[in-house]
Amino acid sequence: MKKLALLAVVAFNLTGCTNDEELFAGFEPPFSASGKWKLTAMQVETPVDINGDGIATTDYMTETGCYQDEFLEFYSDATGMAISNSYVNLMVEGEFPEVSFTSECVEEISQTAITNYTIENGIITITEEDGTILTGTLEGNKITFVIPEGQIYFDEEMNVVLTEDLTLVYTQQ
Repeated sequence: MKKLALLAVVAFNLTGCTNDEELFAGFEPPFSASGKWKLTAMQVETPVDINGDGIATTDYMTETGCYQDEFLEFYSDATGMAISNSYVNLMVEGEFPEVSFTSECVEEISQTAITNYTIENGIITITEEDGTILTGTLEGNKITFVIPEGQIYFDEEMNVVLTEDLTLVYTQQ
């Protein structure tokens, strides 16, 4: 009986004189992705001047004028939807870095089901309906995906002239 009483005193002393912040210091709350996330940045590695303003940047959304209303929606049942409202038809003339572009922003709605998503240690893994798996980092209200060789530039004959990583950043709405 003395051991039980001693155990109760020790347990009380460990928790009785602390507040919740001290008790749970160092523990992260579970991340939640539920809700709507808007594409807010689309970065390429090589600065380009697609819009012809004389300024080459890595900001693909500004350079193309496309991808302004792209969303990810995550539902509480670990499914979701990727919603795209536009894409760019882009052709390259010349060789990098001395190139010129012909581009057209095509408005077209497409939806891709997210059949599952998981979040563990700030890493979000998404499985799309075709089996494609994307992995990104979830930090605060931003999800960042880096797609290796996700940006491909073609010439008029549809020959690949450059491939590079593409970084997508979604911000929770």
